[in-house]
Amino acid sequence: MSEGQLGYISALITIFIGCGILTLAVDVAYYRQKKMKRERKTSRVLGWTNIWTGIALLVSHWLMSI
Repeated sequence: MSEGQLGYISALITIFIGCGILTLAVDVAYYRQKKMKRERKTSRVLGWTNIWTGIALLVSHWLMSI
């Protein structure tokens, strides 16, 4: 892989995992406070989806660099 792609993938992994953590920390707490069950559940699903997408990208990038 070229160095340009390495930087792009690293940034993408960081964005996915960071957005997932922020969604779980901020949105879920807000919706819990406002007692919005459906929105809280959707935020949890999207937050974990972002985290797992970031982890999958990290593992696939690691496997491709071996």
